[in-house]
Amino acid sequence: MDLEVCWFFVILSCTMATSRWLVCALVLACALPFGQAARGWGLDTPAARNNTMGKRTMLEHAVVFQLKATANDDAKQGIVDGLLSLKESCAEWVKTEAVGYLMDPSQAKGASLGLYQRFESLATLDEYFYSKPKAVMVKKYMVPFMTGEITFDFEVEVDDDESEAVLKGVACKDEVIRIVGIKVKEGTSQQDMDSMVKSLNDLNDAPELKPLLTKITAGRNLCPRDQRYTHALVARLPSVEALKKYSTHPYHISVISKTVWPIAETTLTADFVSECGSAQQKSLL
Repeated sequence: MDLEVCWFFVILSCTMATSRWLVCALVLACALPFGQAARGWGLDTPAARNNTMGKRTMLEHAVVFQLKATANDDAKQGIVDGLLSLKESCAEWVKTEAVGYLMDPSQAKGASLGLYQRFESLATLDEYFYSKPKAVMVKKYMVPFMTGEITFDFEVEVDDDESEAVLKGVACKDEVIRIVGIKVKEGTSQQDMDSMVKSLNDLNDAPELKPLLTKITAGRNLCPRDQRYTHALVARLPSVEALKKYSTHPYHISVISKTVWPIAETTLTADFVSECGSAQQKSLL
């Protein structure tokens, strides 16, 4: 092969390689602005990605508050009203909320009040936690009377048929909320813990319990500030009567007897009827 032919193939190869790089550059140039636009339009968020798969991963946040003996009824109602006000003042973070007086404080380490909220993620919970409206409310209503709190944070998958209501933000008006904290025994296998969480979440699908349950969610406690309990559960029920029937139902008892009690070192239970600070805050879930 003569020299001219060799140079021809060298130049051709370089040109083809350059063309490929140009094509790649053009694709990237188009893709980057689209990615930025997608994030700007809310199309490239964890919630949006989850939604395309028929599920939305969100965060359950449950707290029981221990108060001083000097906290009278007015002080307690002030805390309840203050917590309920966060549903509106912090609506960009708080997607669902329920607040109420505990029915039996002796089951909840002497706590008097319960709070249940739902957030889009741990990140949005942190934003809420350090927000100005929350700081003002805590300083005004809670600091003078609170002696402690027990907190549970865990992730939950929400079906698409709940997504619209979740994103709008709702309050669980007049529902009964049960918060359960579970500390598993040291040395418990991951398989046993996973089996417990799955069995608790599967209670939603039990035909025997469907008339009694609005929703039940359970998961591993992710709260970085409180790890006294390794797992948590939130059950939402339509009435106090439903709570009584659910608590003693043979199917419910059989499940927890098989998967919870064998590995539980200690538990906490807090039941309350959800109060609502605004007539517009109705449960859509």
